[in-house]
Amino acid sequence: MGRTGMNRTIAGVVKFGPLPAVIAGQAVLLAGLGVALDGDTWFSDNPVVLVPLFTLAYAWPTFVLFTAEPGSLRRTAAFAGACALIAVLLGLYVGWQATPVGEFSAGGLHVTYVATQLGAASIALAFLQQFVARAPAGYPALFGNAWRNLLVAGLSLALVAGVAILLALWAALFAILGIGALAETFVEPWFVLPSASVVFGVGTMLFRRRDGLVDGIVGLLETLARYLLPVVLGIVAVFLVTLPFVSVAALWATGFGSRILIALGAIAVLLIGLAYRPGADLRYPGVVQMLVTAVVSVLPVLSALALIGIQIRVNQYGWTVSRCWAFTFAAILALFSFGYLWGVIRHAAGWPRVIAPVNVLTVGLVLAVLLLQNTPVLDFRAFSAGSQLARVESGEIEAVQFDFRYARRELARPGHVIAEQLVSELGFDPRDQRDEEERIVRSVPEGATVQSGGGAIRRSTDDAPDRDLWAEMSYRPEPFGVSDGVRQAIDDEAWLLAETEHPTLVRVDLDADPASQEYLLLGMSKWEFPGWRELPPHVSYRLEAYAIVHVGDGWYVARLGTGENLETFRDPEAVLELLQDPPVAVLRPQYNDVRIGGNVYGISPGDLPSTEVPSPNGRP
Repeated sequence: MGRTGMNRTIAGVVKFGPLPAVIAGQAVLLAGLGVALDGDTWFSDNPVVLVPLFTLAYAWPTFVLFTAEPGSLRRTAAFAGACALIAVLLGLYVGWQATPVGEFSAGGLHVTYVATQLGAASIALAFLQQFVARAPAGYPALFGNAWRNLLVAGLSLALVAGVAILLALWAALFAILGIGALAETFVEPWFVLPSASVVFGVGTMLFRRRDGLVDGIVGLLETLARYLLPVVLGIVAVFLVTLPFVSVAALWATGFGSRILIALGAIAVLLIGLAYRPGADLRYPGVVQMLVTAVVSVLPVLSALALIGIQIRVNQYGWTVSRCWAFTFAAILALFSFGYLWGVIRHAAGWPRVIAPVNVLTVGLVLAVLLLQNTPVLDFRAFSAGSQLARVESGEIEAVQFDFRYARRELARPGHVIAEQLVSELGFDPRDQRDEEERIVRSVPEGATVQSGGGAIRRSTDDAPDRDLWAEMSYRPEPFGVSDGVRQAIDDEAWLLAETEHPTLVRVDLDADPASQEYLLLGMSKWEFPGWRELPPHVSYRLEAYAIVHVGDGWYVARLGTGENLETFRDPEAVLELLQDPPVAVLRPQYNDVRIGGNVYGISPGDLPSTEVPSPNGRP
């Protein structure tokens, strides 16, 4: 940029007058919040206060910076204040949803709040700029404002990133020189928050005056969209043509079929909006325009299939936050695509003339959804928690199968309230025994709990299968007598009856003492995974092993750990082959474990080679 251009830019910034004061005020407020966070003040752990304060610190100055024009600062401040007030009220509700603090994860709640606020602000700014300018909210102006704001924000964030890199290099230099205090300053909240806001605010003022740069980037994007739109619509056409010849079940079996459809539809709608921008040539040449029109007329099929896929999952497992959002996105895409279809029906190849009213109406609806999502009216977390509770109350699942882990991680306060209700009804807290990643329904002895994937199953001994383990027992390498002590040790472990099929007893020497005798009890376990979120249900099998050893005056059963090479199979015959054919090998460690105080340390079997002592036909 030449000297003349630079002077014009600086002069344009000066015309904004009080805006530097707005940036400075925002920096002071954020610095105060940073000090409060760093000092662990009373509201640093109080989201009901903290979330609205941060919302106010970012909302009002940002609205003013993006909408202010020379001579209209009062009008801008008033409209920005109204928008900021709405945002603060939403922040109060979200802050309350993050309480009680420490009882659940609020990270997802805050991420959703920030994302929805940014989305709503980007839409609201386009309308607000028209109100401040006392201009009608026509589609061409809204389109231009939206893309201009997006690019200005992107360029300002790039400026923030550049300054952050320079500060990081500066901090590294201080660290090398041994000036640790200055290096640590650059990562303190009271420094980072105001510094980033100042750089972003200055960038906003600078780039808003660079109309030529912003318009050039928008024009480049529009040109790319004109070329990419036929390609994307061609992909849609090929997909829809091949769909009748393959089972749609294959799409759902992927676990993310609806997401693919939503993404494809969203890309098509975005490119349509860019390629047929206001004031552009609204038609492709001849045949291309006809083909584009034909594919646009069938775009609703993508949304319909996505909605069907989501509903299938809802019928199986109820509503979750991600399914609520997926349904919302699919419904919004349906509004866009059905609106374009209406244009094709009315105007044939001239359907682009309906893009303006369809887009304005739908974007207004999107703004309402983004705002209401942070209110009790459309709180997806409360809706999802209610859906999962309804599955329990209807008897579809047991109370202990409620996904406590998901509730704690994703559902914030609504999930916490329902989880506490179920814990009170159960009389125990399944969240205290959560160890596994899958929810597995199995029979266990009285008083024991199997916890998996956030759910737990408690069973009494009445649920244990009525079977004679010894009548089913196989022996390797040949039948042999078993002492009463060994029999009693196995019989005392009721959980073996529930977990072990095709039991096989093997004589081995586990302690390298020929004078003693140990045994291995092998068997097959069946793991039923009923499906969770997008994962389909399945059944798997694996080999279980238990050592029966003599300690002191009695025999004891101990499950053998499987630190590595644990195999699972979908075919039970593969496990049966392991029970019958392969020899059992006893692995002697090359180095013994050591005890230091109350701690035992050892080398993992996979870290160093071991001496393998084969045991032909199952005998050591």
